[in-house]
Amino acid sequence: MSSCDVSKRPGNESVPFYSLTPFAHRNAPANVVELAKWLTHNDREKHWDGKFYVAKAINWNSRNQEFRQGGCSPNYHSDLWSLACCKHTMRSAKSLRGQIDDTSIPTYIFTLSSNANDEAIQALVSVAEISIGLETMKAYADHLLTTENKSLISSRLTRERRDDGLLGWRFGDCHSDSKGNIGSPDSGHVHFPDDWRQDVNGKHEILLAERFVIWREPFFIARDIIKQRRFGGNVSEKNLDRVLREYAPPKTRTR
Repeated sequence: MSSCDVSKRPGNESVPFYSLTPFAHRNAPANVVELAKWLTHNDREKHWDGKFYVAKAINWNSRNQEFRQGGCSPNYHSDLWSLACCKHTMRSAKSLRGQIDDTSIPTYIFTLSSNANDEAIQALVSVAEISIGLETMKAYADHLLTTENKSLISSRLTRERRDDGLLGWRFGDCHSDSKGNIGSPDSGHVHFPDDWRQDVNGKHEILLAERFVIWREPFFIARDIIKQRRFGGNVSEKNLDRVLREYAPPKTRTR
């Protein structure tokens, strides 16, 4: 099973990635104090929990000063963060489902980039507060179609190619057409022809977040290089400082 890596099949090289810069939040936390406040809703929440994992398909490109997403998860388009493909084991684990079901404290997913870049760093790309968990790809499709948000729908549905720049046919994470029929994605999708089948088997939660933050550039990096883990890593206010540290880049930063 691939890890949402970009397909090398002929004809797909024309769209190898999309930049996260247009989706980045201008006032994203820039230090540990600001990050702590964001995670605790400005100190209104004392405790929180979550998972961190490595998105192998996301890389920091220092030449162009941008994070690049070459896979389908997470999807960052149209004011919704979604994790509906990849990390199947993590999303099927009882421990994560229990965290999501426990609404007494926030549950977050921390996404780290690959360390395959010229700075050899593993940067924090985004943090998402999970607000919706869905059991099937069909339920996800119905949820999207019910919104009637054309941009959101186009950025997620993988079975219909649209020339609108939203790249759902290529990097979308909902293997449905506009009528809610689940099946094989467009031949240009990163999970075509076979990897999509595990995405739709109904054994793992589909995670959605309406509150999330995306960094324009590395502000936090892993203290130690984190390898891919089937279940992700546990994170909370108790160990966050042992997982991440602030990053001082080799340049002058502007927010």
